[in-house]
Amino acid sequence: MHYSLEKQEGKEMTKSDRFTVSGRVCEEESGVGVPGVMVKAYDKDRLFDDRLGSALTDDEGRFSLFYSRRDFADLFESRPDIYLVTYAPPDRRLVDTRERVRWAASEHEEFEIIIDRETLGDLSPTRRRDEDEDNG
Repeated sequence: MHYSLEKQEGKEMTKSDRFTVSGRVCEEESGVGVPGVMVKAYDKDRLFDDRLGSALTDDEGRFSLFYSRRDFADLFESRPDIYLVTYAPPDRRLVDTRERVRWAASEHEEFEIIIDRETLGDLSPTRRRDEDEDNG
């Protein structure tokens, strides 16, 4: 889910309406970026958490997702409380940052998500490389 940064319901978005979550997903053992991981960002609320957006990591394990104030703001909240959940395609849950919520997050938040090789399974960039070397 990506949002246009130019228009929001027929009006120009101001800088304070634009929010970004970006970062990198990497393998713990090697530090190598992990491509193909789905990263979903949520705003933690008392009753129901708001989904802010999602992005797929690129070849270097980097991701960026964009959202607007209307995706999280309510009567009592002017800043989101962000956590991330990662998935291997199509929907195998890897890890999340629920225990490390970014309370009252800024307009741009940067995350580094480190996942061990065993949890990554087939997504592990070094496991694939090691298997290729063994077969070659």
